[in-house]
Amino acid sequence: GKSQTVVLPTAANFKRYLIFIMPKLILVGIQTLKGHKRKVGVVKFHPLVENVIATAGQDYEVRVWDVETGSSKFVTPGHTNIIQSLDWNYDGSLLCSNAKDKKVRIIDPRQQTVAAEGNSHVGVKGGRALWLGKHDKVVSVGFGSGASREYMIWDPKNMSAPLVKQTLDNAAGVI
Repeated sequence: GKSQTVVLPTAANFKRYLIFIMPKLILVGIQTLKGHKRKVGVVKFHPLVENVIATAGQDYEVRVWDVETGSSKFVTPGHTNIIQSLDWNYDGSLLCSNAKDKKVRIIDPRQQTVAAEGNSHVGVKGGRALWLGKHDKVVSVGFGSGASREYMIWDPKNMSAPLVKQTLDNAAGVI
């Protein structure tokens, strides 16, 4: 039958990451991306454009890469602590992030700016933020005061307060 090629990004503790292609489960390194000053924690494929990924490093930067050339096309500063999650919106024009500084951010990679940000979950445990498909809304999950698990739904055009804030329970695990 036909062999499938899988592109597999890997992040390592040494400030760069490798892109592998896997035809018939044989790993072949095709690109080493260099640019982050500290460890890379998040790698996300662009939802529409092949060979474009976004990365978040412990240098508090978000980078968008052209995997074929190995070049960093856009660099967005603006985070003040470790970025815990990163996600493309449905059409790939924006990213959302959640960081240890307890903020949810909307990132415009083409402008290389944080377009909006809101105060997120106040708990000490990690949080995450994701786009809600075609709905142009962001959901964040994390912990409130007293270690209660909660979620918030955000309008990326107005991040002054969440549209919805709901406490779920006091379980220990991340949602």
